[in-house]
Amino acid sequence: MAKEAVAAFYAFLERTPEVKKEALSLQERFEEQEDMIDELIRIAERNGFVFTVHEFVQYLYEHSV
Repeated sequence: MAKEAVAAFYAFLERTPEVKKEALSLQERFEEQEDMIDELIRIAERNGFVFTVHEFVQYLYEHSV
């Protein structure tokens, strides 16, 4: 179910330009990838999508995003 939450979050980003812009800005705000991922997960949670770092990375690995 968590992988579905990651997929749903990506779809949400495509439908929500202001949140997508916030997510894309993370590359400029954080030097460490771990910090960027942690903040991305916080953005997801604020918008109703719950998944762990492990689930997020697993999704990326499986979908080569």
